[in-house]
Amino acid sequence: MSIALPPQDLTCANPAAVAALMLGDSSSDTCPSVVTLTPRVGHESAHLLTKLWEWSTPLWQFGVLGGVPHSTENDSDPLSALTAAAALIHETNQPSSQQSTPIRPETDVNNMMLELTHDRLSPMTHLTLSTAMEIVANQWNLPIIRSAHRSTKSPKPAATCSIPMPIGANGQMILWLRNTLHDPLNAVQIALGQIIQHIKANHSMRHSHAALEGTLKPAINTYATEIESVMEQLHQMARDTYAPLKPAEVILDFHLIHAGKAFVSAHHHLNAMHSKTAYPQCESVLAAPVVLISARQSALRVNP
Repeated sequence: MSIALPPQDLTCANPAAVAALMLGDSSSDTCPSVVTLTPRVGHESAHLLTKLWEWSTPLWQFGVLGGVPHSTENDSDPLSALTAAAALIHETNQPSSQQSTPIRPETDVNNMMLELTHDRLSPMTHLTLSTAMEIVANQWNLPIIRSAHRSTKSPKPAATCSIPMPIGANGQMILWLRNTLHDPLNAVQIALGQIIQHIKANHSMRHSHAALEGTLKPAINTYATEIESVMEQLHQMARDTYAPLKPAEVILDFHLIHAGKAFVSAHHHLNAMHSKTAYPQCESVLAAPVVLISARQSALRVNP
């Protein structure tokens, strides 16, 4: 089961990124285990992001992590399509009152990716990147793992579990863990994939709690024992590579969301004509059900 990860979450200290990179597993040669958005070759942001994401270099090299294929046509490039849609909506509509003025979007994709390198994402850029990943998740039939934002009021999750994760581990360490703990990790990946497919097939989170208790949590318990047994080696690798390792329990909350709902709400003048003009698949993709797993860190697991 491959996983979609928003690019703004791709840091070694982010619970969502580490969870995705440990739990993503692809059986396809055309889709990496974890999919994210990347700038086009030649964009100014490409070189800067290569430096920012240097910690993850081995994961790109071994196909664990990969980018969404770019197209020259907007209708198959979700990020370009969304920025075009947002610009068109903004230009062809006026706010109904001064109090409901929509945020003006960044229309240049390269500028949006540049914001990542400076750690200063505007609210609309953050929303657009997240929505683009929701569209990718729908088109590729993937779940999304992303950071849980405490400042945003979220509906109660249909199911929740916790799993120990090597927060702060670099790409080399994550690759070593994926290989060393292959069997117990694979059991977790399979159980998680079954739950995701059940949710997607039934367009519902019903019975997901029972599935978590019956398959996923036992697999997590076995994995937890195994990762604890190699923690001393992992800490030695962290010291050797100066990785800021802080193992922690990561809480995963399962939601069934509608792709692009927040994006549409932000642009409250959106209508079918405008969305179809800027993005031909907008009507079929936006509002499609997508499984979202939000990740947040719990208490640290202290290991000397």
